Amino acid sequence: MILKVTGSSVCGSDLHLLHGAIAQLQKGDILGHEFCGVVESIGAEIKALKPGDRVVASFQIACGDCDYCMRKLSSQCERTNANSLAKGMYGTQPA
Repeated sequence: MILKVTGSSVCGSDLHLLHGAIAQLQKGDILGHEFCGVVESIGAEIKALKPGDRVVASFQIACGDCDYCMRKLSSQCERTNANSLAKGMYGTQPA
């Protein structure tokens, strides 16, 4: 799917970066991983959307195939965001 992004914003989880709690933020980094937009075009496998539909993108990245994703717990996806710093801070790998 090709999406024309019409709006984005800094989210609550970005505040950790802005306030310096996670020191990896560097000048020029772009925040705002939640966004909305209008579907421009779709591929043959996309059945639930059509061009012109307005959509909102969820904040997490998920594979859709791991045990957590299959149980509709995609925010705990085992296969995304291999971030050793976050794993050390939170004790688990966040999606």
